[in-house]
Parts: sequence; structure tokens; C-alpha cells
Amino acid sequence: MNYSEISIIEDANVYHSKSGNGINDGKYLGSHSLIDYQKNQLLYKRVYVDKAVEKEMTESLKKGTAIHRCVLEKGADFVNDYTVGYPMHEVKGVMQEYGADTKFVKEWLSALPKDKPFISRQEMADILKINEIVSQHEIASDMVKNGLNERVIRTKYEGVNCQIRIDCFNPKYGIGDLKKTRSMAGFLRDADKFGYWFQAGYYSKIFEIATGQKPPFFWIVCEDVEPFECVVYELDRAHLEYAQRLVESAILEFKEAILNNSFLTGREGINTATWWKAEKEEGAISI
Repeated sequence: MNYSEISIIEDANVYHSKSGNGINDGKYLGSHSLIDYQKNQLLYKRVYVDKAVEKEMTESLKKGTAIHRCVLEKGADFVNDYTVGYPMHEVKGVMQEYGADTKFVKEWLSALPKDKPFISRQEMADILKINEIVSQHEIASDMVKNGLNERVIRTKYEGVNCQIRIDCFNPKYGIGDLKKTRSMAGFLRDADKFGYWFQAGYYSKIFEIATGQKPPFFWIVCEDVEPFECVVYELDRAHLEYAQRLVESAILEFKEAILNNSFLTGREGINTATWWKAEKEEGAISI
């Protein structure tokens, strides 16, 4: 099936409002929820099932969301969607921002309209720089500018209703996923730590089920600090298929956990404690 025909344009807030377990709540399972389940089943239960705690929206996540809106949707015009910087006042003839911890700023922040969230001047400058380096990268720019960006696909996988919101799809290349990093040298190492491979497996598998196609998968990676490098990685096909197999196993396990309301850590019962220092030093342990 044609991607442009089965995918829909949907606001991010609407997309997230439809996020659930995809089994018995009339909603859809997304990659982030499944990754959260994989990381810590008990915390998943507390956040998503019991609704006892809210998932923390970190500053990194907020910045990532803003980068996506700028690069993939609105370009430099996205500045108008934010309140940029704290109010200014004159100090000894020099204009300065009010301090973040002052009563004035706290009251000012609480009165901001929800549709124009706060972002610092430095963060805004960094995001505009990222938009610039993507536009200057021949391949990344082509993928984004001539692609279908931020479109949603919903389908059923192993009996679970699933959804994905793809950063960009360009028939000339394939699926593009925009990522930010503090260090390009450490990105591929961090890709496993932050679940990027697993997420790629989820996205590509849902795309395949919905369209019958197996396009290449790319990470468009941007440093959000100097020197603001932009690199495009194509994911190795064999490694991507391995990630898809992990996703399939995870969804089957997740489905069982939801239906039986059973969330485990793997640390039930008595666990053996070992000391890395003793294992490392030869002769430290007598058998």
C-alpha cells in the first residue's frame, strides 16, 4: 500500500492522547511506552496502569520536541510558537534578564499561555542552528524538505493496536528519524543506551505491516552543542531485522503482562550479589 494514502497528518498532542496499551483500553501502543516497559516493568505499571505517578518531562525531551517542530514542521517560523527568554530589565544601564529563581519570573512563567511555552534564548539559538546545519547537509536536507514529515500510521501487530509517528519518509531514501546528541563520537554507543535501535525496529516493523514495504532506515543525527555536526547513518539491514525480532518478543511479553496484570523485574526471590572488584583481581576468590 502507498504510504501517502495510509498515513495521516495529526498534531503531536492528538497523537499522544491516543497512546495506551493497545490491548484493552481502546488506544494504541507506541514505541516509547514499549521501551518504558522494557526498561522497568514496575515503573511502567505505576505510570501507565496505576496512574500513580506521572512520567517526567525532562528538559532534554522538551528540547528534542522543539527541535522536531523546527526542523520537520515549521522551520525558523516555529519561533512564534514559543515565549523566548525571561523578561528584561535595566541594571546600571545594561539590559539583563530577570533571574530564573526570582518571584517575578516564577509568577510570570505561571501566567504564560499553554500554547506558547517558555524556551531560553540559548536553547532557541541552538535549535535554529540545528535547523541550519540540517538545511546545509545535502542528503539530510533532501530527505526532510522533500519528504512526508510527522505522519501517523496505525495498524495491528500480534493482536496489539500499534501506532507510529514517523519523522520523515522520503521514497528516494526511506524512513528518516531525527536524533540529537551531545557528542557525535559517542552517538552510536548511546543509540543502544537510549533505545534507538529498539525504536527503529518498532517503527520499521509497523511500517512494513501497514505498507508491505521494507525501506531503508536512517538516523539524521545533529549535535546540539559546538561544533553542531550533522551526520546521516543508514542502519545495517541485518541489525535492523535483529531489532525487529526483539520488538516482536517484547510485544508478545507485553501483551501477556497486560492481560494477566503481571509485571515482573526478574529480581523476584533471592538474588546473588557479586563484587566486580573481587572478580577482577586474580586470586581474590578461593573456590
